[in-house]
Amino acid sequence: MKFIKKKVKQLVDYKSGYTWTKEQELNNSEPSAIRVLTVSNIQSVLDLSSIMYLKKVSPKDKLEKTASKNWTIAVSSNGNRKRIGNAIFINEDTEYLFASFLTGFIPKENSGLLPEYFFRWFTSYEVQEKISAVAEGTTELRNMSLRHLRNSFIEYPESEDEQRTISNILNSVDEAIATTEISIAKAERLKKSLMQNLLSGKLKANGSWRKEKDFYKHEKFGNSPVGWHWGRLSEIADVIAGQSPAGEFYNDEGKGMPMLNGPTEFTDHHPIPVQYTTKTTKLCEVGDILFTVRGSSTGRMNIADQQYCIGRGIAAIRNKEGSDIDFIYYTLITIAEKILAEARGSGTTFPNVNRGELLKKWVLIPESGQEEIAKKIKSVNAILNSKQTKIKKLERLKKALMQNLLTGKVRVKIKAEQTA
Repeated sequence: MKFIKKKVKQLVDYKSGYTWTKEQELNNSEPSAIRVLTVSNIQSVLDLSSIMYLKKVSPKDKLEKTASKNWTIAVSSNGNRKRIGNAIFINEDTEYLFASFLTGFIPKENSGLLPEYFFRWFTSYEVQEKISAVAEGTTELRNMSLRHLRNSFIEYPESEDEQRTISNILNSVDEAIATTEISIAKAERLKKSLMQNLLSGKLKANGSWRKEKDFYKHEKFGNSPVGWHWGRLSEIADVIAGQSPAGEFYNDEGKGMPMLNGPTEFTDHHPIPVQYTTKTTKLCEVGDILFTVRGSSTGRMNIADQQYCIGRGIAAIRNKEGSDIDFIYYTLITIAEKILAEARGSGTTFPNVNRGELLKKWVLIPESGQEEIAKKIKSVNAILNSKQTKIKKLERLKKALMQNLLTGKVRVKIKAEQTA
């Protein structure tokens, strides 16, 4: 069976969405009301966590502005160019009215193109990038270029069984991604709970909860666990302020020391320098906490995986003897938002926190057990990182499958009984 290549307009019908007045809106369903999909409902899947109902929709509009099973609904107008083309596929046999900022698509009868295959083609990385790139608009709104889309070519297997098999393969990957996303969300909630309770002393490192008698009343901070005290960050850590060196800079390795200036050079797991310098006046060491001290990202942090020259936008926080660097790192995460809020409220237009201000920050310090507390949080963090790595692999797999299966570079074998 061959792959066919035709223009979208030869194969696919489309319809625009519905425009209504404020008086038609209802928060809850009532007799004769109809639910309507808006841009907020079009996420990675159909999101019905919030839904709007409309009254006084004419029979003609109900017929012409609704979509049901096998329709692809896409964002066709939005202020965010990257949202243009985001789409969902309607699996269930349910009718939805949809808003004017959305457009519905469905293959024509007897076109030989399956609806689920069209959706997979439409949501492929290559097609989505092209839709975003050619989005039109002279105001803040960007609009899908239907002319460009309809004149685009779509390749598809002549065999509907092969189309269906390709769609099912991609569905399986999507299900794996969705399952992993759920487990990531659970791990993130667990990590947040552990940090809140372990670092406040409510929960012991052994997993048992402290009782009321295990707390004392601090005059400034209220209930605090016995055996813990409030101290300045300077008690457990030192801060090395960054200073951008004068001299030559390079954009490639081998000519100098890797340099970091700000949080845009941080990834989820480690920093990535985009610049190198021959001057190395301010260095961080492996394991230091790299802490952003300037701009709207003040408080964002990462761990140094090697020596870096640090510029003015970053400070390096290093533990003092007897203190655990991971404990300090997690403690700083809990107060990072407060540090940014204080920097914004200082009256300056550009948030900034200096070395002295950082060292004066109040932190809750246990007399012993910092390492055990940090290990407990790190164990959950390791699970979270593993799941995040897994989902990145799944996304790469999905991208590769779409590039190969939807273009015919890789063909799937169809069992004889499917084609009989």
